[in-house]
Amino acid sequence: MSFEDIHVFSCPKGGKLVVRHQAAQQAADGTIRGVVHINHGLAEHSKRYAQFAQILSGAGYHVYAQDHRGHGQNIAADRPKTMFAMRDGAAKVLSDVDSINQLIKERHPQLPIILFGHSMGGLIAFNYALQEPSKIDALSIWNSNFGSKSERIFARFMLKVERMLKGSDVPSQFLPKVTFRAWAKMNQPSRTMFDWLSSDEESADAYINDPLCGFDPSVAMWLDIFQWMEQGDNPQNWTRLPKNLPISFNGGALDPATSFGQAVTAFATRLQRLNFSDISHKIYAHSRHETLLDQEHDTASHDFIQWADAVVQTHQASQRS
Repeated sequence: MSFEDIHVFSCPKGGKLVVRHQAAQQAADGTIRGVVHINHGLAEHSKRYAQFAQILSGAGYHVYAQDHRGHGQNIAADRPKTMFAMRDGAAKVLSDVDSINQLIKERHPQLPIILFGHSMGGLIAFNYALQEPSKIDALSIWNSNFGSKSERIFARFMLKVERMLKGSDVPSQFLPKVTFRAWAKMNQPSRTMFDWLSSDEESADAYINDPLCGFDPSVAMWLDIFQWMEQGDNPQNWTRLPKNLPISFNGGALDPATSFGQAVTAFATRLQRLNFSDISHKIYAHSRHETLLDQEHDTASHDFIQWADAVVQTHQASQRS
């Protein structure tokens, strides 16, 4: 099955998910190395990772990715566009991730699973790792920002005011101003309002021209996102993670959404100071928010594969011992 194709997967806990799968090609040494489970970002969808999936497939990795609720092809009455769900959206998205994890384990029981997340997808992936640490073998977080406590408190207060005045199923008027619109102003001069995503004009134009991208999330969706930020930034929750879990943090030095990579570095450093033994991070000097769709995408993809190969080698060694 090509990554361009979609498969409708019936979840064990009920409901359906749109899933993409790129089958692995044999690596140079004749092996299939592992599985990469991709979680896409906010206001986009899984198909945008087709190029990355093809590269990973060529390196010997199966690739799976689902459209999160309210995104891409995963839109229905109980998950309308811009909403994860009418209620408990954050928990339901994590349950979806678990359903795909179960699917992967059934199909590839001997292969290590690397959970990948970009931006919002990184928040989802980290929260899933906190919830189900034994079900993954490594974690890769790209271009994610868990925010500061003061930022989260203020944002959630404003969102709750909007919910009280207008409801939870309408687009937030406040959050886009302090996120997307503010970030757009930080990349000057700019050609479009979405130049903050990538300096690659073709990539930015593809995002702009994609009817499934660039929407303003609902109040409910933003509240769910801030729930992941709050839970993921709480060191008390980090005790659930194995100290030797391989975790890679990556970002762009020109990315306003992560304070130009500083938020990525700071988060990785905090984990290292708590004696997590396999933390790595890299900030790409010429990349904005979508590092894997920016000028340095070849280098970033190569770096990811090198890191993933090291994860696989460690996993294989532990299986033999």
